[in-house]
Amino acid sequence: MLLRCHHPNQGPIPRNMQKEMEKLTTELQLMTSQRNELRDHVIFITEGKVDDRPYYPPNPLNEKVKLQHKQALSALKRLENENTEASEQLSELTRETVLYRGVHSWLLMQHTHLEKKVNLLRQEKKKLQDDCVLLMHHVEDLKVLCKDQGKNSDVNTQQQQELRVWWKDFSSC
Repeated sequence: MLLRCHHPNQGPIPRNMQKEMEKLTTELQLMTSQRNELRDHVIFITEGKVDDRPYYPPNPLNEKVKLQHKQALSALKRLENENTEASEQLSELTRETVLYRGVHSWLLMQHTHLEKKVNLLRQEKKKLQDDCVLLMHHVEDLKVLCKDQGKNSDVNTQQQQELRVWWKDFSSC
């Protein structure tokens, strides 16, 4: 049997669909009623005093999840602390690395400077040694000249004494 519903876009609704709609409407009303009861219950629990709340035995699964949550938060806090500590250590090591690179660079410059200075001193020493050899040849020549000019002359004696003093001073270097 067909019931006629006056809907502007549709024709008559079959009887089995009408029963289905009535069934769904009843279920919707029941669900709305249950929702309202649960909402009232939540309001009562959250706003009421602790003593007025009904007692529910602890749910073992809920307790296990709470414990896992607490452990996860503890592990997260520990990892955050370790991360902070590692970051601080990395910053300190970075500062030390920069410092030691600067010191190393300065030492290399000083080493290069000292090598150049040593080379200059070696060249100067070589030149002084060559000059010393040349002067010793001149001293020998002067000795020969002095012997030839006469041994009794006062001037020659004084020059020889000055020459000996000079030679003594020069030989000691």
